[in-house]
Amino acid sequence: MSRGEKSGRLARAEFGASGTLMGFMEEYPDEESCERRLLEELFPGGFVCPRRGCPTCPRVRGRAHKWQCTRCSRQFSVTAGTMMERTHLPLRDWFLAIWLCANDRRGLSAAQLQRMVGCNERSVGRMLRRVRCAMGGSERPRRARR
Repeated sequence: MSRGEKSGRLARAEFGASGTLMGFMEEYPDEESCERRLLEELFPGGFVCPRRGCPTCPRVRGRAHKWQCTRCSRQFSVTAGTMMERTHLPLRDWFLAIWLCANDRRGLSAAQLQRMVGCNERSVGRMLRRVRCAMGGSERPRRARR
């Protein structure tokens, strides 16, 4: 992934029109490859504890995208601080949504994304809102009114 202006963020150029859907599927075939890509982007020198800088941080068994420091025992998520924070959707669905949004010239509706990704309408709406905010450059998506 090429870097944007801010380090540690997925850049729009990464999912740009130069790639094909088949190329995307080959590059990100499973959750492991998506998590590995996030780790490379967020921690270029390898994953270290953000609190103490300890280089030995093994994965937490049974918890998706969680790592734990061996010194301070604090757990960290790979998705913390990203648009994927606090969601239970697979990273591959997020990466696919980003790719689809970056490659659709007319704009992608929530109904279209729901059919392509296969999540429920509410989850896809939240995902699409976060992706659009990240591509637009704003820091936080606004809360939907009820």
